[in-house]
Amino acid sequence: MVGLKLEYLYDAKNSSVGRCFVVKNNESQIGMAIFKELNSIDVYLKHSVTQNIKKFNNSLSDKDMMCIELLKIHPSHQGKGLGKKLVKAIIEKAKELNCKSLFVKAEPSDDSRMDLEELIEWYSQFGFYRLKRISRTEQLMQFEL
Repeated sequence: MVGLKLEYLYDAKNSSVGRCFVVKNNESQIGMAIFKELNSIDVYLKHSVTQNIKKFNNSLSDKDMMCIELLKIHPSHQGKGLGKKLVKAIIEKAKELNCKSLFVKAEPSDDSRMDLEELIEWYSQFGFYRLKRISRTEQLMQFEL
């Protein structure tokens, strides 16, 4: 993959859409990750995280927590370390933005090479840990920066 590059995209005028990293091979987009700021109310309402609510104390502001909304690699490019590059880039950007916690909902997509347990293990290698089982096919995970 000679022409591989990672681009960071963010529209400060429309920040509610989040931030994005795009992986391109030459000029073809082969992967992307979208992540955005959220607050403890968002986490609580979306995922009913009651047993770990102490993690979300009142001293955290909206920019102290972020959530990976989407992480997608084209099936023909999966297994080549591109997802790892995206997650590492998100973690670095979150640190740069003084984020305290990063969340992800581990949920295999239809074209994923991994089942839920493999996906949980994959996110665990970066330091994410299980927070709350949402359903049979979804696991909320957290990474503290």
